[in-house]
Amino acid sequence: MKAGVLCAAFLVLAAGGVLTAAAQITITFADAAAMFAVTKTSWTYEDSTTTTLNIGTTGSSSWDFRSLKADHASTLTGIAPASTPYASAFPSATHAFQTSQSQQGITMEVY
Repeated sequence: MKAGVLCAAFLVLAAGGVLTAAAQITITFADAAAMFAVTKTSWTYEDSTTTTLNIGTTGSSSWDFRSLKADHASTLTGIAPASTPYASAFPSATHAFQTSQSQQGITMEVY
């Protein structure tokens, strides 16, 4: 009888959305392919002056990086391998990227 009551209570809580589960994300091949698709752009920023940063307690799932200074910026854009200046050197390439980096007012394009 006690087990039946506990089971019923668990089902009521679960159905009501009171119980939640946390799990790590899974990155699949499809996720990676989408990330590196042609025309997909991602950005990175680097702070070369900050020497320490408190990201919070162990197990935190969100962080606040607004105090960092973005003194170096880069973009990575997926492009068709045939459109690069190096297509003939890598004829079987399936992915290619164009990187734009800016440091101290100088912009560089890299494939």
